[in-house]
Amino acid sequence: MNTWCVTGRLGHDPKLATLPSGTLVLNLSIAVAQRRVKNKQGEWVDQPPLWTDLTLFGTSCQWLSERLHKGALIEAVGELGMREYEGRDGQKRTQLELFATKISPLEKRPEGERTERTPQHRETRPSSGGGGGSYGQPYTRNEPPPFDDDDPIPF
Repeated sequence: MNTWCVTGRLGHDPKLATLPSGTLVLNLSIAVAQRRVKNKQGEWVDQPPLWTDLTLFGTSCQWLSERLHKGALIEAVGELGMREYEGRDGQKRTQLELFATKISPLEKRPEGERTERTPQHRETRPSSGGGGGSYGQPYTRNEPPPFDDDDPIPF
């Protein structure tokens, strides 16, 4: 199974595009910090960051493109791949690329940037009849996820 999870900071603002099929695609670049133990005393040394391109497809691209910015801390989960391309100097190069299935902002937005969600745009999931969970909570299809920026991260 090829599933990778990375946490890092965005190197540039998200780039949102639409494919000819109408599918949204979001392109990001993330710097993943690297630290290594320097000696037997356990001193740590920072290494240059590992840069990885991220690509996400689907309806959450719009929502993320409006909320993420250069320097934002995110977590991304997806399938790691390699892409070959020709550099400006004519040399063939290889680049790591994560085809993300999930991207999560890990920082709260400033209070002034919050957007209000109105009840008329929400639907309700049918109750499972079981005890608790998120069933029965309001949500919106093809809209922002059903959580609040002030909710704690569940891990």
